[in-house]
Amino acid sequence: MAESKAAKFHSKIAKKYGRMFFSRRLEIAGMVEWSRLMKHIPKKKCRILDAGGGVAEYAIKFAKLGHDVVMTDVSSGMLKEARKKIKKEKLEGRITVLEQDITNMKDLKSNSFDFVVSLGDPVSYCMNHKKAISELSRVAKKGAVVFITVDSYFSILVRLLNEGKFREVEKLEKTNISMFRDKNTAFPQYNFKPDELCRLYEKNGLKVLDIFSMGNLAYIMDKKTLEKICKNKKLLKKLVALELKYASEPSIVGMAGHLGVIGKKR
Repeated sequence: MAESKAAKFHSKIAKKYGRMFFSRRLEIAGMVEWSRLMKHIPKKKCRILDAGGGVAEYAIKFAKLGHDVVMTDVSSGMLKEARKKIKKEKLEGRITVLEQDITNMKDLKSNSFDFVVSLGDPVSYCMNHKKAISELSRVAKKGAVVFITVDSYFSILVRLLNEGKFREVEKLEKTNISMFRDKNTAFPQYNFKPDELCRLYEKNGLKVLDIFSMGNLAYIMDKKTLEKICKNKKLLKKLVALELKYASEPSIVGMAGHLGVIGKKR
């Protein structure tokens, strides 16, 4: 399978992926994401699809909860690291790793998963988000939850304004597309508005249960203040509680770096 620029980038950074993107904002975002996941993941043993699962961080967590997991990705480097981590955890019997494009999961049967997730950026990076969401819905069983997180339009808009990149703002407003940049690498990503994401879910037979942002407050807080709070366990606990409380607040949903939507297949 030929790798896109996004896939090649992730293959290149696979070994240092977690460390490379660590930030306090993402740390808090991860806490919000995991809390939401635990509310919807089936309690009994089930079959889970982790589409675009990267280095198997969540696939391993799901397997340790007792579930059977199929983890896919298009990045050869990510898949290689995922297999290493799975072997180290002795979870080969619980996790199946497949090279699969999220927009064409041809090796996965329709109506075959009890819980479907695509976490982080796969739906934003694939550059065919409509097909990706259609595929995620297709492989889910009736009544199954489909849970995805994507790049948020409004956080990108604010960042571009802060950087004074008004030409890129104009492009974003017309296409919802911005450029991910890291040193010598650049590739496009699609950024979602909350209402658009909800409409896509409904169009693909998914009843929206919740739409939320991952770290609304952390993304608008002063970085130095945030760092101090995160070093104090009691204050961090209070901040995370507030993030969870207001994650689905309509007036600010979408302001964090990532936006999440949870739906149930009709």
